Amino acid sequence: IDGIEGDYELKDLFFNKLSDLGSTLDPDYMDRSLVSGVYIFLLDGYDEITSEKRDAFNKKLDVFIDRYPENYFILSSRPFSSFIELQRFTVLNVSPFDKDQAISQVKKIKYDKATKDKLIKALRNEGFYEKYKSFASNPLLLSILLLTYDNFSTLPQKVHNFYSEAFNTMLEKHDASKNGNYRRELKCKLSNDDYKKSFAKFCFYTYYHGITEFTKEEIKDIFKKIRLDYNADDYIDDLHNALCVLIQEGFGYKFSHRSFQEYFSAVYLKELDDKNMQKCGTKLIKKNPDILSKDTVVSMLIDMTRERSLKYIILPLLEEIEQRNIDKEEPFLFYLRMLQLSIYNPRPNIIPAQYIVAISIPRRGTAEGDMFNLFLDLLYFVSNTFPDVIPRNEEKETKAEQLFITRILEKADADNIDTIYGYDDISPKYYFDDDEMIEAIKNMWVGYRIQCYIQALKCIGEIDEQNDDTIDDILQEVE
Repeated sequence: IDGIEGDYELKDLFFNKLSDLGSTLDPDYMDRSLVSGVYIFLLDGYDEITSEKRDAFNKKLDVFIDRYPENYFILSSRPFSSFIELQRFTVLNVSPFDKDQAISQVKKIKYDKATKDKLIKALRNEGFYEKYKSFASNPLLLSILLLTYDNFSTLPQKVHNFYSEAFNTMLEKHDASKNGNYRRELKCKLSNDDYKKSFAKFCFYTYYHGITEFTKEEIKDIFKKIRLDYNADDYIDDLHNALCVLIQEGFGYKFSHRSFQEYFSAVYLKELDDKNMQKCGTKLIKKNPDILSKDTVVSMLIDMTRERSLKYIILPLLEEIEQRNIDKEEPFLFYLRMLQLSIYNPRPNIIPAQYIVAISIPRRGTAEGDMFNLFLDLLYFVSNTFPDVIPRNEEKETKAEQLFITRILEKADADNIDTIYGYDDISPKYYFDDDEMIEAIKNMWVGYRIQCYIQALKCIGEIDEQNDDTIDDILQEVE
C-alpha cells in the first residue's frame, strides 16, 4: 500500500496480484466470484502501512467488505492499540511458543547445526525455558537468540539489554554459517562504539521518515544528510555481510529485523542531551502517534532511562494537551469531551443486537483530528504504562457499560432514531448533562483509562530531576 502513488481500488489491486501470480481469471468472473464469497483474503503487515495512508486504506477496505460481505478477511499486525478503527473485525492474539514449539522452531531455522543443538539442549534443561520465556516464546527474539547464543554466558532480563548484547556479539562473532573461527573483515575499521553511534543515527533518521527499504544510492544520500563521514560502500558492506543487520533484496536493502531499527532509534534518543531528546522525541511521536502502540521504540527507551524519557518526551506532550483546557474544566470531563464515543454493534445481522461502546477515529490531516489521534494514542500508552495507579474492576466495568448502552438506546428511541446498524457516534447531549451517565462512563473501560491518564500525569510531573539518572547513565551520555 505504501508503494502505491495516487488513488487505487482494492479489487484492481487483488486482480493484478492474481495476474502476477499466473492467474488467467477474467475480470467479470472475478466480480461474480467475489459476490459468491469463495475467497479468503490474507492481508499481512497492517501495522506497516504509514499513518498518512492508513485512513484511506481503512475506508477502502470497509467499502470492499460491504460490497463483498460473503468472503473472509484476515489481517495480521503487531499489537496495535485496541484496533478500534477495525471494529468490524474480531481481534485474536497469537499465543506464545511453549517449550516444545520453541524447540521445533529452532530445528526449522537454517543455521549452524552445532549452535542449534546447543540451544535445543538448553531449552530442554529444566528451568531454562521458564527463566527466559520472554525470549524463547517469541519467534523473533528466539531467532536472534539463536544467532547470538554462543556468546551469551547469561541472558539479560530486559529486552533492550538483549538487543545490546546481540549487536555486541554480531560485532565480534564468527560467520555462523561456517564451522571454525572464521570472522568476516569489517571494512570501515571503526571501533565498536562508533559502529553503534553511527548505526543508531542512521536507524533514527530512517525510522522517523518511515523508511525500511532503500537502494545503495539512497543510503549514500542519507549519509550526506546526517553527516556520516564514512565510505558508504564499505559501511554498507559491513552492515550487510559482517553484521547482518541489513539484507539485500534485488537492487535494494532492508533491515534484517525491523526490531533492530527500533532498538537503535531508542538508543539514539537515549544518548541525546535533555533538550535534544525532548525535541526529537516529541517530534517523532507527533509525526506518527501510532508508534506509541505499534512499535517498541518508546517502551524500550523508557526501559533504558525511565525518568528522562517520561519527563522530557511524554510529559511535554501531556502538558500540551492539558493546556487546551482554557476554561479549567474538571479534568475528567475535559478529557472525555476530547473523545467521540460511539455505540457499536459488531454483528448487525444478529438478533438480538449485542452492543459495545467504542471510540470513533476522526480523519487525520486536520489540526483537531491530529490532536485527537495524539491524545488517543497517549491515552492508551499512558494507561498501559501506569496500569496500577487506579484499581481496576472488570466486572464493574461490564455492568457500567451495559447500563450506559441501555440508557443510550432508550434516549435514541425517544428521539425516534432507528436501531443502530454497525456503529454510530453518540451525541454528547445524551450523557454530558446526566450525572448517572457520567458516573457510568467513569466506571467503564473508557473512564478507567482517562483516570489512569490523569493520575499518571501527576506522577510524571512529580519526578525528581535530581534522581533522573545513575552515574553510569550520565557517563554513557558524555562524548
